[in-house]
Amino acid sequence: MNGFDPMNKLVIRGVKIVAIYKGKLVIVKQSRAGKNQQTYELPGGRVEHSEELVCGAIRELKEETGLITDHLIELGTYNVPASPITITLYFTNSIVGEANQMLDADEDIEVLYVDIQEAFNKIANATWNDPRLGIGLILARSQRLI
Repeated sequence: MNGFDPMNKLVIRGVKIVAIYKGKLVIVKQSRAGKNQQTYELPGGRVEHSEELVCGAIRELKEETGLITDHLIELGTYNVPASPITITLYFTNSIVGEANQMLDADEDIEVLYVDIQEAFNKIANATWNDPRLGIGLILARSQRLI
């Protein structure tokens, strides 16, 4: 949850999910306010104040992609350098249903399903440059999940 660390600094908790659906990696293509480009990311976002991390991950996956999971595996947590943001990464290949996206008014998200190797190639050639995407894929591969 969002809170304070021992040094009284605000901590913003976020989650990202490496989701595999029908053998493909789920990517969200977003247009972000203030940026003149689209980003390619893992689904996820900020955990709400009193929400458990895993519940936030399940909620964010459903809101951004419409995919419903019943099982997540924690991959790890890291702090974003020079930032109060802490990201916990999860993995799932257990998609049990589909629903409509539930996007915020300022969100513009297209869900893409890509081959895992294609995603690694796009990260390697800097076509996709979100570090959380790369870290998530590396952690999932290191645990032999993908």
